[in-house]
Amino acid sequence: MRGGGSIAGVLAALVPLFLFRKGAMGGGDVKLFAALGALVGFELGISIVLNSFVVMLVIAFASVLYKGQALRMMRNVGTMLVNAFRPAAHRKVVASEALSWFRMGPAIFLAVCVQTLFEWRWR
Repeated sequence: MRGGGSIAGVLAALVPLFLFRKGAMGGGDVKLFAALGALVGFELGISIVLNSFVVMLVIAFASVLYKGQALRMMRNVGTMLVNAFRPAAHRKVVASEALSWFRMGPAIFLAVCVQTLFEWRWR
């Protein structure tokens, strides 16, 4: 194991845990990230989390483009970003029907595969 022990590796799941607490991610994904971090250590655990989010971003954007909903998605993201800086009374509501959700498991799997390839390649 490189980059920290098992206990430190579990800390790689802190960002996913925060997103889970905000309702933006499932609990199973958080547990999977914690388990992966415990197996590979903190450094690789953080790398897997980051790579998973990048893969998820690509998958989500490709899906939205395929469905022809890219402009609506960008408008909703802009509204949510601006809402973060507005007082609660002045925030605009984004309808739940306008939001999309995706399973993160395939993105985590691809990120682990990519990370494994890079680790073997550079040794």
